[in-house]
Amino acid sequence: MFVNRENEKILLKKLFSSSGFTVIYLIGRRRIGKTTLIFESLGDVPYVLLPKDVGEKAIRDHIKLSLGYESSNLSELFRLHFSDNSVLFIDEIQNLAGFPSLVSELQQGIDFLDRKGTKGLFVAAGSSISMTSQLFESGESPLYRRAHARLSLPELPLKDTLLWGKKISGNFEQALTLYLTFGGIPYYYSISQRFFSIDVKTLVKELFFSELSLLESEVEAVLSSEFKGRHSIYRDIIYAVGRGKTRESEIASFLEVKQTTLHKYINFLETYGFLGRVRHIDKKIKSLYIKDPVLNLLFSCRKDNFKNCFEVFSGGRFEETIRGNINLFSPFHIEDFGKYVGKASSGENFDIDVIGINRKRREVLFAECKWNLSVDGLRVEKELKSRARLFPLMKGNRKEHYAIFARAFRSLPHEAMAISLPELEKAFLR
Repeated sequence: MFVNRENEKILLKKLFSSSGFTVIYLIGRRRIGKTTLIFESLGDVPYVLLPKDVGEKAIRDHIKLSLGYESSNLSELFRLHFSDNSVLFIDEIQNLAGFPSLVSELQQGIDFLDRKGTKGLFVAAGSSISMTSQLFESGESPLYRRAHARLSLPELPLKDTLLWGKKISGNFEQALTLYLTFGGIPYYYSISQRFFSIDVKTLVKELFFSELSLLESEVEAVLSSEFKGRHSIYRDIIYAVGRGKTRESEIASFLEVKQTTLHKYINFLETYGFLGRVRHIDKKIKSLYIKDPVLNLLFSCRKDNFKNCFEVFSGGRFEETIRGNINLFSPFHIEDFGKYVGKASSGENFDIDVIGINRKRREVLFAECKWNLSVDGLRVEKELKSRARLFPLMKGNRKEHYAIFARAFRSLPHEAMAISLPELEKAFLR
């Protein structure tokens, strides 16, 4: 099933119909749907999937065999191919990165066709975002400034994935659980369509945590795709964050390395969407978390603790989802939002899951997120109000609002908005 890439399809078709020779490269996380997008947009175009972990001769032979010409020189192959065809799609283009002569020949072929004014479209895609970007954006690369367009594929939007999830599972609760588990990464919805039976929890166990799990090596597949032989340090950092180490100093201590050596690796993981930061609204602190939903799951849970761990994981993802969409539920426009961690008079730390504020209007929304089916709304409301009194910003001169998010309630709060699955479905699918 192909979902919501209409803007990308329009761009690709426009480039295909343009005059002259055009080069575009696509980047995006493994499983994000780059290959599917090309075939859905341009049809059954000539396609080369570059092998990884092989030598230069093997790559040359593979391209030669795929295109059906005698030459193994990429420049010559380009000239031959575009004399007979108008499109070429090379996938996993980052696998050329270790072979300077191949990259130079590719550049020569592109330059020749561009000078000649040949009508054609060359599409390159790579699941290593960093390596593919360097091929086309680094001033030291022969392909620098050879691309006319760059297309970065994000995750699918929340609404589209929820609608897809409802088609798979038949109800909104399971659709939301699919989203919490897989985010907007299309591949996992496609495979869910084939194997969904009872519920998402059963599906996830069968896919990742059973004795014969289909995707048992998914962590290695995702990380090796991006980092190749360098992925052990990145894996260790993500593992530390999955163990609750949310600051660089904590990660350094956990891994027994110097903090100064970690910053560039953490920055890389943030830049390419593997890690993110939760902002603490009253401070400059931003706690690290595993932003990639599937890596979050796989670094948080194990086979022996899956039953309980999956509920904790889903609760964290539920909170993250609400925080990112809090304006859908607020009675005022939220200009700033985040988490709050405070200290009670007893000395114990506490947190408020989501706080949204508008300083001009001096309004504050305090919200708690409970991924449960029987939430005591009265008790949670009492705790939330007690904690809200300790929030320091605009204290004494602010209008306060309260919200509790849950799958279902066994008792409703007096004043706080009680937002359960029906209200979530209406807001998210609006």
